[in-house]
Amino acid sequence: MVNRKFTIEQLGFKKKPLCELLGNIPAEHFTFWRGKWLFVSTKADEDFNEYHFPIADFFNSPAATVDRLAHLSEKDWFDPKDFCAMIHRFRKATDSYGAL
Repeated sequence: MVNRKFTIEQLGFKKKPLCELLGNIPAEHFTFWRGKWLFVSTKADEDFNEYHFPIADFFNSPAATVDRLAHLSEKDWFDPKDFCAMIHRFRKATDSYGAL
């Protein structure tokens, strides 16, 4: 089995998500900043992150998604409701409706 890393462009989203902090730059990371989950650009992430990981890594494979969610669930500060709210915004930003 080959463990291939994808870029966010290779993941096949209909639209590129824009950074929720800077607005006009594509987002590349999910970040936990000031008690809220956001999708942000690397430029914003350098200044604003408390905890972050690349969006492409999260969606790289089903196993990667499961492993990241399990890892996050072990954190006492993790709020799954807020994380899912970010995923809903990300879904809208990438036009990922109807993929099921």
